[in-house]
Formats: sequence, structure tokens, C-alpha cells
Amino acid sequence: MIVLTSVLGGQYRLNGRPALWVAMLLLMTQAVQAHHSFATHYKYDEQVEISGVITEFRLANPHSFMHVEVALESGETEMWEVEANSVVLLRRANITNETFRVGDQVRMTGMRSLDPDRRLMFGMVGETESGESYNFIRPDWDRPAAPITLVRGVERSLDISRLEGTWRRVIREGEIMNLLGESPLPLNEEGLSARANYNPLESKYKDCVPIDIPSLFFIPYLLQIGMNEDQVEFRYEYFDVLRQFTLDGPPRRAHATDQYGISSASIDRDRFVVETIGFPASQAGLGGDFDPLGIGKHVPSSADKRLTEVYRLLNNDEILEVSLTLADPAYLTEPYETTLIWTRVSEGLSEFDCELDIARRSTSNAVRDQE
Repeated sequence: MIVLTSVLGGQYRLNGRPALWVAMLLLMTQAVQAHHSFATHYKYDEQVEISGVITEFRLANPHSFMHVEVALESGETEMWEVEANSVVLLRRANITNETFRVGDQVRMTGMRSLDPDRRLMFGMVGETESGESYNFIRPDWDRPAAPITLVRGVERSLDISRLEGTWRRVIREGEIMNLLGESPLPLNEEGLSARANYNPLESKYKDCVPIDIPSLFFIPYLLQIGMNEDQVEFRYEYFDVLRQFTLDGPPRRAHATDQYGISSASIDRDRFVVETIGFPASQAGLGGDFDPLGIGKHVPSSADKRLTEVYRLLNNDEILEVSLTLADPAYLTEPYETTLIWTRVSEGLSEFDCELDIARRSTSNAVRDQE
């Protein structure tokens, strides 16, 4: 059970001054498993609650921002910055520019910045003037789902059209995003050294670069699989990444750029198999600081990186099992294997246009020393 304990009788002292509406909450140790942490930016074990007037609310990609003017007991005011999820995810949580408007009173609860001198949080729950509450981080985005019984059925040759549709990853134990800890990857000395020296303020993603694979498979955005003439198309909602595969054809670049390597695709009985080589070296090619492989720090990759993806339909084609084998002798002692579960959904993909100033603004909120 998660226990919330208020400090200083419900008042939080900021720079020696009591804030009338600002309360600091401490979460017990179980919070590591139950809450988003955004480990390079925010404290998973400290939450701040503020109430005040909204002076700015900008819904954007990859993150949104709100400014809240908070009144103090002294009669002075101070400005708090609230970082939040992308406009795509906020809309799925029924949050729009009409939900929270400039001039409205708002009560916001969120994770405290790792920098104690900044009035900054990542918004988790917002309450409107009329008392309506909205989850800025939906529980199904950062908590394990109820266990799913996987039914494999009788093995039969795969008709590739059965993969068509829209899919969302099911979060299971050990797959929580944005935690800080040891990477599950079998890192060698070079991998350990690179991870130890990672500086989040220098992340390449600050420049609106689409994220690498396998990181792209872990985020809470949708995947749409379809057919276009003789090609199988994987379109990822995040950054509108399109990977295209030709069945049983020669290896070819699957994306408009070389970021996603050179892939070959085939059907092996009831499985769709994609094998990719030819990746360029990357700062986050094996894991991102936000995903369950990086766990708080990027893990780089070399030009020797290899990735095998095996897709298999289960549960009357309502579940897509994705088995991954990731290898890179420059940073791993041996190949790493993991399996993800995706569920079929009826939603469509939303447009995702990354705004450079927003990406850099979000990255600038990071703190290098997180431990």
C-alpha cells in the first residue's frame, strides 16, 4: 500500500517562506513501482501540490507546459512551472485547452523537480475550479496492467493481413517507464562506463530526433500495422515513424533515413520475423533514459548492433506477442532477449509534430546527478 505523509503540517517551506497552498508529500518505498518518476528530471518519491491561477497553458509535443501563479501567506506570489505529457496523450486523458484555461484557478499535484531551487513539477493530477479531476498521467501509462492469460492456439501459417490494425503495448511488471536503477541489459565494461557518464542535458532527443529502436517499442503510443501493395507497413504514432518491409525480399532500408537500419522480413510458420542490421552508432541505440532498458540513463550502440523482432498473434488475434533479441558486442556481453505484449485497440493514430523549442525546454529541466 502507498502511504502519503504530509510534511510540516501540510505546509511546505520554499526558500524559508511558508507557502499557503503548497504541500509536500512523501511516498513510501512502494512508490517506485507505482508512479512515473521521470528519473532524469523529477523525484518519484516527492510530490508537490499547488493551487493558484493559470497564466499559461501550452499543449504541445513532445511535452506540454503550464504556469501557475501561487499566492503565499505573506501576500507575495511566486510562479510555478508544470511540465506535462504531450498533447496526444493529454487529449486521450480528455484534457484540452478548454479544460484548463488561462485565468482559471487550478489545484495541481505532481512530481517535484530534482533541482530543489526550482519551482518546477511534472503534473500528475489537475483539479479545475468546479472540482473536476483529471489524470495528466493515466494509470494505464505507468502501472502494470492486470495479468493477461495468453492463449496460443493451434499453430498455422500466418496470413500477414491478420496483423493489420492498431495496437497498444500492455505494461507488465518490470516494464515501467521512467524509473532510475540498474539496466537489465548485460553490459560489458564499455557499456557500464558509457551509462555511468551519461549527461541527460546532452540527450540527442532535445533536437526533436525520433527515438531509436527498441526504445520506440516501449512508449505509451500506438502502432498501426497495414499493407501497401507488397509492403508491410509499421507506422508508429510517436514522431510518425514509418518502417516498411518487403516479404522475402533483399535486405533494404526500412525507413527514409538510416536510423532504423537495414531490414529483411519473412514469415516463419505463424510468426512475422524482422531482422535488422546496419544501424548507425547512436547515443541511445540500446536503451533510452526513459525506457525499461536504460532505466534513467541512455545506453549507446555501435554499428554492430543487431535486432531481431518476432511477432506472433495470440488470443484469437487480439494480442500481439513481440519477442526481441538485441545484440551489440561493443557494449553487451551477450544478446539480450525480452518479450512485449500488445493489445488490439479501436483508436486511430494522432498527428505528432515535435516542437523544437518545447523539446529543448523539456531537456533543460533535467539534472545530471540523479542519485
